[in-house]
Amino acid sequence: MPTVPGIPDSSVDLKALPSNPRVPMPVIAQDPYSGITAAVNKYRDMADATRVAEATNELEKQRIDLTADYSKQLGANVLPKDGQTFTDRYVGQLKDAAGSIAMNLTPRQQFLFNQQAQVMGTQFQSAVQQHETQQLFGHSVNQWSEKIDLANQVAAQSFRDPAALGAAQGNIDAAV
Repeated sequence: MPTVPGIPDSSVDLKALPSNPRVPMPVIAQDPYSGITAAVNKYRDMADATRVAEATNELEKQRIDLTADYSKQLGANVLPKDGQTFTDRYVGQLKDAAGSIAMNLTPRQQFLFNQQAQVMGTQFQSAVQQHETQQLFGHSVNQWSEKIDLANQVAAQSFRDPAALGAAQGNIDAAV
């Protein structure tokens, strides 16, 4: 059987090889203030988050005040006025409040605040629309019920006049 020639043991001195065969990386000079810069950025982030929380709390107080106000508006008070729906009026007031609060923030704080204000605004709009819908429905039912009551009064007062009775019956049928 053929044999493979080998390398004599004395030809390679293992002690002469470096212990780490990797080429060492050159040392890059680091910014001596990088630790300070990181700490300043960390505290700046905390300050921004705190200011945004303050601004959000301020907007939340405005939302609570507006909610208390719109909750008192019942029936015909929720009908559109001056070409603006009830919901648009109250949502507009909240947006105005958010805009005036955001004016006192830095651009970075404004970005963070606006994200939270949009969520709050959407939730507020939904609540106002629900109130408006309930009140409009109740007001509508009351109006039709009042129309029926008036037609009944007309019929009772003119029970001997067939034309008046026919008109009163027509009003009742239209209301139902």
